[in-house]
Amino acid sequence: MSTTTPTTKCPFPALGECSYGSWADDMEAYLKTLNLWDVTDNPTAALLPVDATNPTTEERKEVWDWEKHKGQASGQIWLGWEEGSLSQAL
Repeated sequence: MSTTTPTTKCPFPALGECSYGSWADDMEAYLKTLNLWDVTDNPTAALLPVDATNPTTEERKEVWDWEKHKGQASGQIWLGWEEGSLSQAL
């Protein structure tokens, strides 16, 4: 899974400036363009090693990539919130 993660905020209004429905649709489309949607759509779909006690190099890389993409996706979602609205969600 190739991913490009921008270093700036999302190119659409932050949550708090628009309705949740519109923001959620924008965020879904945005994460799809970054190839990050799959980790938010089904976060438990990560590939598991055949033998959890002795994963292969390829299996370890796949798990590491999945965890990396989860972090990138959650970072993009965090950046998509309006600063004042973050305290309301916590």
